[in-house]
Amino acid sequence: MKDASIIKVQREYINKIKSTKENYYIVHQGMEMVMLPNVFPPYVDSHLMIGSMDIPDNSVVLDACSGSGIIALHASKKAKIVYATDINRHAVENINENIAIHGLHDKVKAFEANIFPPYSDIKFDIITINPPYTDHKAIDIVEKSVWDEDHKSLKYFFGNVSKYLAKNGKIYLGWADFADIKVISSLCEQHNLKERIVGETNDDKSLFVVFEISKMDNL
Repeated sequence: MKDASIIKVQREYINKIKSTKENYYIVHQGMEMVMLPNVFPPYVDSHLMIGSMDIPDNSVVLDACSGSGIIALHASKKAKIVYATDINRHAVENINENIAIHGLHDKVKAFEANIFPPYSDIKFDIITINPPYTDHKAIDIVEKSVWDEDHKSLKYFFGNVSKYLAKNGKIYLGWADFADIKVISSLCEQHNLKERIVGETNDDKSLFVVFEISKMDNL
């Protein structure tokens, strides 16, 4: 699809999310989840991330841009603790609702934050992130789940992630081919990180991938 077509499709989907007024329920891999208004439900990229990430037993995990918290909840099956962050206050409320449904208050902690939690001293064994893919201006917090003008959030993530990543830690980052795939490799090179694709899938229009990223000095 051309860029204008992508924006049109995304605008229609954003409007659908904004028009949702009632909570509803979904089931993913046997896990029931509640969805609140103004929060995007899991899509194929979420499913791909869950199938691609390797969560070590008893690890400390950050799930950034967490949305409904689906990735955080799945990560909590093996992790010692998962910190889930989102800038959308509705998403944080949604994560907390799903934490309560599954009795995971001791294993999953949700924060309204711009990617990183308010604890600069924590080193994460695993960081997962499905950032907004499309370079387009967002006018509110819901649109920021999809649009990221000049990839500012992505650049902020890469500029700071090494401070939060344990020495042998790994990042799992979702991306799509309607965005600029090359920007990921460029940012990895700029920040002394190495990347490889560990998962990919398609919907009816696009290719979605998951990058596994780690520090170059892990070699």
